Amino acid sequence: MGDVHGGAGAVTGTVLVDTNVFTARLRERSPLATLYAKHLFGKRIALAPQSVAEAQYGALKATWVLLARSNSHGSSGEHASSRSTSTPSRPSPSFVIGVG
Repeated sequence: MGDVHGGAGAVTGTVLVDTNVFTARLRERSPLATLYAKHLFGKRIALAPQSVAEAQYGALKATWVLLARSNSHGSSGEHASSRSTSTPSRPSPSFVIGVG
């Protein structure tokens, strides 16, 4: 994997990042994303399979929390704890990370 040179958007190498650094870039106003921005700018980002799985789990867990919150505000008068906690019917989020 050689460096790619030329042009304003040139990729100057590949950097392997931890789950926390990668997911920080997905959140607005993340201090961690700001801290690591200078190290990631112009780099191809690589993730270990474990980091991809952790990010998918976190996204799926966040989806469940959002669904639970929206269900708890329903108009049926049913208490949120008595509702089913089954898996949401929509597909789980996925990440596609290319290292190549």
